Amino acid sequence: MNELEIKTHVTHPSLDRWCLSALLLAGALQNITGRMAMYTDGIHYLDLANCWRRGDWWVAVDAFRSPLYPWIAAAWLQIWKPGMEAMFPSIHVLNFLIFAGVTLCFRFCLQQHIRTAAARSQADGKTRLDSFSWTVLGWSLYLLASIKLTPSHQHAPDMMVMGACFLATGFLLRIWRKEATKWSYLQLGIVLGLGYLTKAILFPVSLLYLFSLFILTAKHKQGMVKAFLTVLTFCVVCTPWVIALHWKTDHWTTGAAGKLNHAWVFVYAGQSKNTSDVQQGRLISKDPDYFQYNTTAGRTYAADYDPALWKWNYPVPFNLRDQVHVAVVNLFQYRWFLNYYGAPFVTLILFWMFLRGSLLSGVKDLIAECQVLLPIASVLAGYLLLWVYTRFIGGYFVLIFMGAFLAMAFEAGSIDVSVLRKAAIAIVATTMLLHVPDIANDFRKEESESRQATQLKVAQAMQKLGLKPGDTVAVVQRHFWEYWAFLARVHIVASTAEGGSEDFWKVSQDRRAKIIEAARSTQARWLLVNSAPDKTTENDWVRLGDTGYYAIPLN
Repeated sequence: MNELEIKTHVTHPSLDRWCLSALLLAGALQNITGRMAMYTDGIHYLDLANCWRRGDWWVAVDAFRSPLYPWIAAAWLQIWKPGMEAMFPSIHVLNFLIFAGVTLCFRFCLQQHIRTAAARSQADGKTRLDSFSWTVLGWSLYLLASIKLTPSHQHAPDMMVMGACFLATGFLLRIWRKEATKWSYLQLGIVLGLGYLTKAILFPVSLLYLFSLFILTAKHKQGMVKAFLTVLTFCVVCTPWVIALHWKTDHWTTGAAGKLNHAWVFVYAGQSKNTSDVQQGRLISKDPDYFQYNTTAGRTYAADYDPALWKWNYPVPFNLRDQVHVAVVNLFQYRWFLNYYGAPFVTLILFWMFLRGSLLSGVKDLIAECQVLLPIASVLAGYLLLWVYTRFIGGYFVLIFMGAFLAMAFEAGSIDVSVLRKAAIAIVATTMLLHVPDIANDFRKEESESRQATQLKVAQAMQKLGLKPGDTVAVVQRHFWEYWAFLARVHIVASTAEGGSEDFWKVSQDRRAKIIEAARSTQARWLLVNSAPDKTTENDWVRLGDTGYYAIPLN
């Protein structure tokens, strides 16, 4: 038995616990320092959570946004019942708990990679990364993914997507080692089904995981039977939501997110001047255009109600030149991504290929890991067709490198395990030097500097002016950060479709008066704008506290 075979059986529980504690502390600090932070997607998901709480099923079933995060948020808000000041901090407590759960999912996945590497070394006698190297490298990858790429303080299900992928990959590795029971196959089906309920992208990703599962079990009849159990479990979890979407949209679909994102990238949907005319809005004034929206949507901003219903049957022409352009742009984005976040880890892989003596041999070894890498590589390839956001790919970033590390094997005696340990330590040290200052700077953000603290002040100021929950308001410009309306529990029922507040003050007084009169024709009580008026001519506007928002009474 070589040195690696001995050391791979020696775990490092104290090191693992220190890494776990450090990551939990980092996640807690991120949510504490950003406790007033909110994002556009967060408002959408919290609106959906409130719809589930009050039983507004038609609005709650959203073909664009998946239900699991709203379900969890609905249960949390029902228990917590936070007021205006505590609303955003309470959601950050929930996000931290989700982060802690995902961290445990990663820990499970990392342990499965360590055990798989050990099992392979026992089988072929080759030298691989030992448990110490796996631990420091794995937790460093997860630090970047969970704090920088897919941060826990964002109010969206992307962190939960990471957890589902970590668990699914861990179960695949357990099945590969033939250590899985029927319960493991059942768990894999549940995880993939819940992943789909977290975000629609995980439906095709789950199919790829199931394909990998059948590759692993193809030679064993009993394994194939268990694999079909996984498929059955996955279908049982997914089917109720697919039926609900059919009830809502009147056709069969697993979700509209992919189709709509594709349309937005290539500007196929909404070829008219404004996309608002295909939502719930009706044009109530022209030059400038001003829209009134349906208040029955039960959302903070009715114009954002289920984008899948805006214009479902839009044409999706295929333009090869545009598609190639987007793919090339995303390839450059991936290159930047690897240079900025993954360069130290890429160095280790290149070092392994150099010692292998052949780049082709290294590529073949990576291809041999198709059972683990196929779902992840396919997702990253799929995102080339759309715009890539780092929060979408944090978990895949971790898994693609861990899969590559799993392929790294050196002929017995060609390298000492201590050399691999030193290389791992050097890579982790480089990663920390490059990114810890940036992470620490994120933790220094003060509440008073956040846009969301201003939103709370606006909501409080409007309440002092007599605005009550359930009231309707109008805004001058259409944008996506009117979080004060959610905090005040009011509905935005009218807005322009284009242009900002600054444009409002640049137009003539007659045109401004026209917008105000259009807003008065709705049921809105106030019209708000988030920039200062010319006080020499606009004396009726009321400044909302010490914010940059101004309001004028309508009715």
